[in-house]
Amino acid sequence: MKRIAIVNQRYGREVNGGSESYTMQLAEHMREEYEVEVLTTQALSYATWENHYKEREEWVDGVRVRRFPVKRRRQRLLLRITGRLITALGMNYRWLNRIWIKAQGPYAPELLDFIEENRESYDVFIFVTYLYYPAVFGLGLVGEKSVFVPTAHEEPYIHFKLMEDVFGSPAAYVFLTEEERELVFSLFPVSTVPNRVAAMGIAPRIGEENLDFKKKYGISGSYLIYAGRIDVDKGCGQLIEYFERYCQSCSREEPMVTLVLIGKSEMALPEGGHVRYLGFLSEEDKNSGIAGARALCLPSRHESLSMAALEAMYLGTPIIVNGDSPVLQGHCRRSGGGLSYRDYKSFREALEAMWDEGKYRKMKESGIRYVEENYRWETVLDQWKEVIAGVIKA
Repeated sequence: MKRIAIVNQRYGREVNGGSESYTMQLAEHMREEYEVEVLTTQALSYATWENHYKEREEWVDGVRVRRFPVKRRRQRLLLRITGRLITALGMNYRWLNRIWIKAQGPYAPELLDFIEENRESYDVFIFVTYLYYPAVFGLGLVGEKSVFVPTAHEEPYIHFKLMEDVFGSPAAYVFLTEEERELVFSLFPVSTVPNRVAAMGIAPRIGEENLDFKKKYGISGSYLIYAGRIDVDKGCGQLIEYFERYCQSCSREEPMVTLVLIGKSEMALPEGGHVRYLGFLSEEDKNSGIAGARALCLPSRHESLSMAALEAMYLGTPIIVNGDSPVLQGHCRRSGGGLSYRDYKSFREALEAMWDEGKYRKMKESGIRYVEENYRWETVLDQWKEVIAGVIKA
């Protein structure tokens, strides 16, 4: 059985993050075909990278996980200074990019040492997400036997000069969407590198005891839901502003609606009113909440796949997305399972459409069909087998 190492900056059931959740599901589904190990850090929070997990090695849902200590916390001041030098003042030099990456973290040199010392012990290394220390400095150590899942989207960091080296390292690419592949090919001369678009299978779990979400959390009437990291950078501030503006303009005859926020909050939230913050919930509770919502809101401009969008459509919940995200806009266009907005006017129009029963039923049916036809684990794993076989053969 071939031995595969999957590298990500965080890993665990408690971790709240898109690439981390993708990594966990990929590892769990690959373990019947390969001997899979995850190489990661002991951090739980991306905000600090403080070491949280005590065990250096453990088994999580049948997957062997090797954790390495983070040697210093996220250096926010240095991050801001170097970021401004690079992006605002045009000092886009590799040496300065390296300082920025190390300041952002998670700075775990023992993880890199392990990869270098054990390069012959694994047949393939899979690096998930491009922006963090493990991938930036780890890919070059095992480039000829690596597969890169960059989870890339348009943002200032992908234009760092150092990324030319990072994106030039892997033996193969797996992209999560066509939009991601187009972006990477437009920025780096890597179109001749073996690659596939192979997203992930979608099969959200809801336990029987989690079905009555509204009763469990005391929610009255219809509700919209957001699930993920609650952060200004994720567009949550604008989402809350638009939603509160919508509520203030509603007449008494219009349906009462609540905005439910699920996930770890990194920003100040309004108290009372029509916004409810439930914090970090179990996967089953989160999925139950999405299934019962009138719509899932996705306000981020920067998405490489958006598992939340696919899970919502699979559960029969239409999506309302930021139209400035090519990936989210692409999901809406291809599926017919949601609507997009670019300003308050279009946000309100999208929200009002969710109460048009004819349109709503069509969106529900279209979203379910889109996910069932394109996001099955059987298909995704067959695509991955081809990629891995190609890297090993090379």
